[in-house]
Amino acid sequence: MTDVNRSVPFVSSPAHDDGFTARRLSHLLRDLPLLQSLPSHDRTSVLALCLEGAVFRQWHAGQALFTQGRPATHFVILTSGQVEVARDGTDGTQRIYGRFSGGDTVAEAAMFMPGGHYPATARAASASAGWWCTRAAIRNAAHQHPTFALTMLEVVSQRMQQRINELDRLVAVNAPQRLAGWFLEQLRVQGRQIARIGKQSQLAAELAMRPETLSRLISQWSSAGWIEKAKDHWTVHDTQALSSILRNA
Repeated sequence: MTDVNRSVPFVSSPAHDDGFTARRLSHLLRDLPLLQSLPSHDRTSVLALCLEGAVFRQWHAGQALFTQGRPATHFVILTSGQVEVARDGTDGTQRIYGRFSGGDTVAEAAMFMPGGHYPATARAASASAGWWCTRAAIRNAAHQHPTFALTMLEVVSQRMQQRINELDRLVAVNAPQRLAGWFLEQLRVQGRQIARIGKQSQLAAELAMRPETLSRLISQWSSAGWIEKAKDHWTVHDTQALSSILRNA
């Protein structure tokens, strides 16, 4: 990819590693959900297979990791930052279908999809970094370790269940509750400064509300001092006010 700031190849031999790779491998063995249900003696082997031919890459906020419709040649093991995955609808609206942070894998399921194309676009919501891993590597790992393949199915199923639960919550609550819940969830994931990428209309589509409704709520909450809108991020100042909307609306 031409828009990547830094690429460092995976070094499988510790004798040739300056410590850059080894430090990240130790974190992955500890934190990567795809590895947690595997026997301890299999984790290192599976990770090494997945990282065969991989490079370590960095993306700045707003940068695309991959694009909807392009050949699905790589997946990402995210080590830091936040990434949003969005899909273009037939009406021209782009909807966000997932958010990922350090320790998550992005697009691993696409490595097994018929057709071999990315079904959505992944974009860094903040400065992010991770391993850019090949399609052949993860397929080889799944072939050699069937338990790893089952673990991937479990992780994908959990994400699907989470998405279904999110859709249920959208139906069950009103617009102010949806927006307050979104801010509080992003506050939990990103901290007080929440990265802003894409258009405000995309957030409105994600929260199933009209763009003018979203603009009105943001204006009201900004005037009240609950949130502050900057060029590239939001800052949450009053979590109690947002929490009260969820309790009382």
